[in-house]
Amino acid sequence: MATFDWLQLFKRHNINYVTEGPNYSRKMQAVIRCPFCGDADPSEHLGVAKAGWWGCLRNAAHRGKSPHFLIQKLLGCSPEEARRIV
Repeated sequence: MATFDWLQLFKRHNINYVTEGPNYSRKMQAVIRCPFCGDADPSEHLGVAKAGWWGCLRNAAHRGKSPHFLIQKLLGCSPEEARRIV
């Protein structure tokens, strides 16, 4: 899979992200508040990589290898719209 520009998506949809700090790793393009943890995530615990995979540091069930599912959760869009975005 080609790289996915998460930062462009976050900027376009006003999703807060960070590119430094205690939960950030050089493997990641950015970290965001985990949409699966919701209010239980006190800060940015979901890392996203250019390769498309993503994962939450708080809950191993909140991980995936494709950007589509995360985009659906973040934007509340259909699978078709998520595929179009990717």
